[in-house]
Amino acid sequence: MTTSLTIGDYAITAVLDGPSTARDPGMIFTTVSPEQWDPYRSFALTPDGKWQPDWRSHLIRATNGEGPVILVDAGMGDVVHEHTGEKGKLLENLTALGLQPADVDIVVTTHCHGDHIGWNVSYADGDDSPSLTFPNATHWIASRD
Repeated sequence: MTTSLTIGDYAITAVLDGPSTARDPGMIFTTVSPEQWDPYRSFALTPDGKWQPDWRSHLIRATNGEGPVILVDAGMGDVVHEHTGEKGKLLENLTALGLQPADVDIVVTTHCHGDHIGWNVSYADGDDSPSLTFPNATHWIASRD
């Protein structure tokens, strides 16, 4: 599923890489009591009360088709995930939106957790040397990361 929102002259599209593992929300949101989830439970938690986030990126493009193609965060990457047995699907989902990795002009990494940097580099089969997944992009990462 792709979700898009237009704000002013820009379209922002959430691009799925894959589902994360379901988690006990109390372990992540330690200051939120179980009762405080009640108004949001039907859409924010699974039927068994778990929080099920996705690994995703956000694609930003001008609605007039001009200007840079910006990708905010780069998902988990090309690794097989234990809980799904599948690799990340960010590149497939970008292709479905009509984009190839070379079309991305800027990659913004909000922070350097694995679920935000996974596709920044890729490895060819049998090659231990990484290459940039988005070869024409300028990568923006905070200096503290």
